[in-house]
Amino acid sequence: MTETVTKIVQELSRWSSTFPEETLNSARKNWPELLPEITSLFDHIIQRNPITEKQESFLFWSILLVGDQGEKACFEQLMALLEHDKENGLILDRVLGDATTETMPAILYLLGEHHPNRMSRVVSASGTDEYIKSVIMRVLFSMVQDGKLSSDLFATHAPIWLASMTSCDDTFSAACLGSYLIHFEIVSFQKELLALEKEGKIDSSMLTLEEIQNWQLSYPLDRNECVAPTFDIISIKDWACFRKNEWSIEKPFVKSLAPKRNDPCFCGSGKKYKKCCLN
Repeated sequence: MTETVTKIVQELSRWSSTFPEETLNSARKNWPELLPEITSLFDHIIQRNPITEKQESFLFWSILLVGDQGEKACFEQLMALLEHDKENGLILDRVLGDATTETMPAILYLLGEHHPNRMSRVVSASGTDEYIKSVIMRVLFSMVQDGKLSSDLFATHAPIWLASMTSCDDTFSAACLGSYLIHFEIVSFQKELLALEKEGKIDSSMLTLEEIQNWQLSYPLDRNECVAPTFDIISIKDWACFRKNEWSIEKPFVKSLAPKRNDPCFCGSGKKYKKCCLN
């Protein structure tokens, strides 16, 4: 490892409220030399080894850099990380936080464009966090909308997905899948969804009984649901955690306006933010 790469790894292993733009640009310039350090960390986690806080910080930036560079060679490692996240103590959920829904859709679209079946297997895996399942389905939905896939993919894989979701009690991702099935007018799943809704296996705040009965969404999915297959890591410098005055004591109300994923949603619904306005 060169001195420059060593410095990059050290800088990205220290979490700071200051956005490391200079270090990230250096990472871009030295990508071929930095990549082995990233893949080594991925393998370390895939092999179920514990990681330190410094490694967690480096993991965060590593995943975003892989997306920024469109490093398709890391796709399979990323899939392995995702489908075993529960078994690994939800490391990715802990490390990525809001980035799970903010940045992962674009990254997965970029890296997995030619691997829809592999992504489908991750949705089916019992070790995949349900929010990752919903993210992957959103990516696949976007590919259908972009004309790169047929909606037949949803019709073909939905039985396996639903079986996995119901066995894991993933009510949120089951509701997301139901919305896509209704959007694509795949009515053959209506009876099953009605039964699952009755059993409480579908998050009714995301997909209502009336919507399933009418096989029509109250708020139709549109292009805003689609993922833009581009990602620039520098764009996240506008995130609240990197704005120096964002949490000023002169503005004590700001925190309630920017809840964490597991905080109560600011809209007053009573649900967690990640299950409400975050999506």
